[in-house]
Amino acid sequence: MTDRFSALIVTLNQDMREDDAQALISAISQLRSVRSVKGHVSNVAELVAEQRVRLQAHEQLIRMARDILNP
Repeated sequence: MTDRFSALIVTLNQDMREDDAQALISAISQLRSVRSVKGHVSNVAELVAEQRVRLQAHEQLIRMARDILNP
């Protein structure tokens, strides 16, 4: 049995101004089976969380590189 989706989430590469995003919102809303499209305003908490995840990933990559280069 396959799962049924009630929603899809689109994530942007970077924050986009509301007026610049309007064309993208309009295009997505034209797709078949799309009931509504809503923008999500970015905030500081999201930025902090994103930066922490990036820092952790960077630190893990550095550790892995050191382990490979210095066995």
